[in-house]
Amino acid sequence: QRQHSNTSKMIPRSRLAGALRFAKLLGSLAVAQLLAIPWAWLGPRPTRSRQVFGHGPRGVSIVTPRVATAGYLWFVLDEAEDEEKNAFMDTWLTRLADTQRGQGRTSIVGIEWQPDIDASSRVMRVLNRGGLLHSLVVAGNDADFNPDKYGALAPFERKLVKYMRWTPGDDLRLPGMDFAIFTSHATTFLEEGLEKALQETALVLRPTGQVLLFFEGESELPESAELYFNVVDAISGGSEVGLTVYRLSPKPKEEFVTQPVKKRRRRRRAPGAAEGAAEGA
Repeated sequence: QRQHSNTSKMIPRSRLAGALRFAKLLGSLAVAQLLAIPWAWLGPRPTRSRQVFGHGPRGVSIVTPRVATAGYLWFVLDEAEDEEKNAFMDTWLTRLADTQRGQGRTSIVGIEWQPDIDASSRVMRVLNRGGLLHSLVVAGNDADFNPDKYGALAPFERKLVKYMRWTPGDDLRLPGMDFAIFTSHATTFLEEGLEKALQETALVLRPTGQVLLFFEGESELPESAELYFNVVDAISGGSEVGLTVYRLSPKPKEEFVTQPVKKRRRRRRAPGAAEGAAEGA
């Protein structure tokens, strides 16, 4: 009877010991998770692609500090700036689409020059609202560009994207395009090729087509834009946005200037100059 009594007392103790070990394990996992959170937010993050016309290789990592506010709301300052730029771009892409609808267009085809392949296909998403966008031609020089991936707007929605390798001086030989888009990524990294890209755009754009040119900060138009296009709008988003947009329409082809474009360095506009150009337009 005494042996039976001792055995019955040992059973609860063994269960208690097992429960304690399990509790310690859970505690260790919780501590590890808490320690992992700061590294997840402060750790290396890949930069966007900059591999264009001989620019540096992809895959560089930087450490970006993140800021926490009350209520565990995390945000990144550079991402907040990107939101301002995205909203600015969306406004002008929507205006382009509305103009096409006003012309009676129900399906449009356009060209995007040298997009950032690591960014989402924002241009296509905005222009496809209401099913307006039929397809897109992408012209650039990036061996890693994936047309199928770029054209995937949603899990079950995909738009046709035709990729054309292009270097300055190439002839795209495209049918009439309804629009052409140069994001700030394109205008920055095309460099001197921007002049040639604008010349090629003038040749493939329909008479009622439109061009959107986005520049980082304040910037004058390239000479090719002045020779082949009329300025419809020229608007600066200010220091809060950090972008300037030009909306262009093609001049009649018989007015095209055939003289070669001289290379010139784009000068920065004085603050507010773009708004003045818009009022003049």
